[in-house]
Amino acid sequence: MKSKEFMESLVFFRNTQMGEGLRKSTVSAYGSDVEKFLIFLEEERKISSLEKIKFQYITIYRGSLLKKGFKLTTIDRKMNSLSKYFTFLADNGLLEVNLMGRFKQKKQPTDKSPHFLTFDEMYQIIATAKCEGDVNANRDAALLATYAFIGCRREEAANLTWGQINFERKTLLLKRTKVSSYDTLKIKDDLCTLLMDYYLECMHCQSKYPKPNAPVFCGEKGLKISLKTVNRLFLKYAKLAGIQQEFSITPHIFRNSFCTHLAVAGHSIIEIAEYTGHKDIKTLSKYIKLSVNQYKDVTKSMPSMQGYLSGRQSAQGI
Repeated sequence: MKSKEFMESLVFFRNTQMGEGLRKSTVSAYGSDVEKFLIFLEEERKISSLEKIKFQYITIYRGSLLKKGFKLTTIDRKMNSLSKYFTFLADNGLLEVNLMGRFKQKKQPTDKSPHFLTFDEMYQIIATAKCEGDVNANRDAALLATYAFIGCRREEAANLTWGQINFERKTLLLKRTKVSSYDTLKIKDDLCTLLMDYYLECMHCQSKYPKPNAPVFCGEKGLKISLKTVNRLFLKYAKLAGIQQEFSITPHIFRNSFCTHLAVAGHSIIEIAEYTGHKDIKTLSKYIKLSVNQYKDVTKSMPSMQGYLSGRQSAQGI
């Protein structure tokens, strides 16, 4: 991209989005979508000034994406990024009108039910990590259980520090990645036990010593576990446990499963959203129909996994 005006507007847009508390990956995705559109304007329409952008160029760009074979859901996401960009330009006086205000986008229907695992399947995966894992068995079991019993996002568990866990009160102070806020969550006894096992192990390891600001889940050098490693562990232990599905088993599948089982247990959409940190309760409509109840400890509806651990330990002769 050669236009100085385009580049400056894009940097301003990204900085503003970061200032609003959006996570880096979201801002990066918005910026990438907008940058590709601006490059399209330069190369295909010979435009290098914001004031020369016309509504018809947006529709032409959308058409070019269709011709290139992009999925409609991907195109809709790109158009949503452009909508935010043009709204930003208009709000900050860089354009007189919001060009995307005229753009009507049909949202693609999503009738698919969310993929999820049963409690039995999740617990088998965790028990496999605990009883059949390598030198990191305690870490891996505690990590998997955190996703299963908290229903958090992938980054939220990976970013945990020991200072965020209160074993006495059985609570966890979780930083939400999308809104940069903290929630204090009650944690299940099973998770507390697995975290304590891992904590005691770390007490005897200099590189993993559980200081308050040290990452809970770390690698050999004591650095925070990478998100790629997290994904790899899910696939590894699902395979070892013999759990096969038509979909990949990932941290997000555990999050889906957590929401699904709470919904089946009768918890309201408001309760689930408060515990899982969903910004918009509409995104939970696929799990539950709104039924407002009194707030309660949502983890009480989850069965114990002790039987799975003892069964695996017996099979391994532990």
